[in-house]
Amino acid sequence: MTDPRMDPYEAVAYGRFTAAQINTLLLGLDLELDGTLRLVASRVATTTETLEAALLRAGVPELFLHRAPEGSPDPVQAARETLRSLVHYAEPLREGYMITSRLLQGESLSTAVRRTPMKLLARLEHVREAIDKMNDMLPEYASWSARVEQARAALEAFDGEVHAGRAERRSMTADVAAAWNGWQRAYASAKHVVLGVLAGVDKVGLIREVFDDLAEESPSRLSQLPPVPVMY
Repeated sequence: MTDPRMDPYEAVAYGRFTAAQINTLLLGLDLELDGTLRLVASRVATTTETLEAALLRAGVPELFLHRAPEGSPDPVQAARETLRSLVHYAEPLREGYMITSRLLQGESLSTAVRRTPMKLLARLEHVREAIDKMNDMLPEYASWSARVEQARAALEAFDGEVHAGRAERRSMTADVAAAWNGWQRAYASAKHVVLGVLAGVDKVGLIREVFDDLAEESPSRLSQLPPVPVMY
């Protein structure tokens, strides 16, 4: 129950997403377990920061973490702002509820814009296709279609550059390996805890909005506990 494509570089974005989502979506579902959830979120956040610091100490370019060079346009942030702006524009329209439901496919806007770059790119691809089918509902369809495509294309090119650079760097220092192992343990542990909390309130499906690598997991597998990660 972990995305096989996840690596130490992607883990930084996955960890930040999960820590934020636990604090945003899960607190209050079972008040007696809020303290446990806060602790889990804190551990994921801490191991994520530790992993990020280890990667940077090892000389990993910030580009590999989906960060644009200082002073350059940030395709990830631009994609998030485009999606957020489109949803806010659509909400007050006559068919606003239908439009936003189709754009977000049941996700909250806050979840959609926090997603990791890979999932954000997939969301923009879906949005582009969705607004083409709803062009008669959007008064400024042509303008929004162009904005979404511009943001999608920029993010796709940036993501391609990131992964091309990562492919050429396969070695891992002992410092990074230790931080990566610690992160995997914290992330797997968080899945166990979160799954248990959600099972107790009959909301297991919500786990897709807490762990980005489970966003497309089938319902039959969501009730399975994640395996213990293989250590390096």
